Amino acid sequence: MRRFFSLFLALLAWFSLSTSSARGQSTEAALTKRLAGRQFLLRGCWQSANLWFTADGRPLNDYPELPFTLAGVKVDHIKLLKNGLQIEAHRMGLEIDAKARGAVRWVPITLTDTPNDHAAAEPLQFHISPPSSGDYAAALDAIFADSVNDLAPRLPVYWQTAATQFFGQNEPPLPEASRLHGPDLKHYASLGTFSGQDQNQTASGSSPQPTLLSGANPDFTPAARRLKYAAVVIVRFTVNTDGSVSKPQVAQPAGLGLDEAAVAAVLQYRFRPGIVNGKPQSTEIGTAIRFQMH
Repeated sequence: MRRFFSLFLALLAWFSLSTSSARGQSTEAALTKRLAGRQFLLRGCWQSANLWFTADGRPLNDYPELPFTLAGVKVDHIKLLKNGLQIEAHRMGLEIDAKARGAVRWVPITLTDTPNDHAAAEPLQFHISPPSSGDYAAALDAIFADSVNDLAPRLPVYWQTAATQFFGQNEPPLPEASRLHGPDLKHYASLGTFSGQDQNQTASGSSPQPTLLSGANPDFTPAARRLKYAAVVIVRFTVNTDGSVSKPQVAQPAGLGLDEAAVAAVLQYRFRPGIVNGKPQSTEIGTAIRFQMH
């Protein structure tokens, strides 16, 4: 009986070890099973075409951020080498259907408008240093998010309304230091500007509603332009007492970087603030920005 019990314990230990190894990401077969042919979002929304990471998944360089809707990838091949893990992938973007409660559609994208580039998707490579244990699971968890819901708690401030409404973010927002800042929005506003027509009030008139005086026209991102993607983005924001804009929030998203283009444009709006009892008032309003190819 003792011999049988000892044999049983040995078999149980072997089974536990083999099961643990199967769950680990230390062999090319296991890594291929987890990654190959699958779509992910980059947790850091990194822009570079060559991304280098430490053994625990921290980026080795200060890569600029993309809009998260342009930070998808689909893994094509993996190579487990002596000096680390090499992953070949191509970029994917997200088109968001707000009417379908934030349902997303993955599409191959490129980030530039290069005329001679006819590729459907932009390639990129990942290089991950080898962990001492040989198990890449922790690094992969730090680099790749399986869904928008996984990434939602880290989205920039202007995404928090949409994250709560469309992407299943039910947890309190993360501290600012732990969240993505998003791309430099200056790159997402067109140089084209316009002047509003103030026909409803004079400088000395009184109106509780702000009047748009000038602004910038948002432009398509290269990814959306190449796909001829038409959409409407609704942005809510505060008009301050000096006529400037603050606290933008994406209320109805579209994806493919158009949400950042809309926010960037709204931040350049200038208003005559609403006047109540002779004093300017801050006001929360919203606008629908239509992106349509002509």
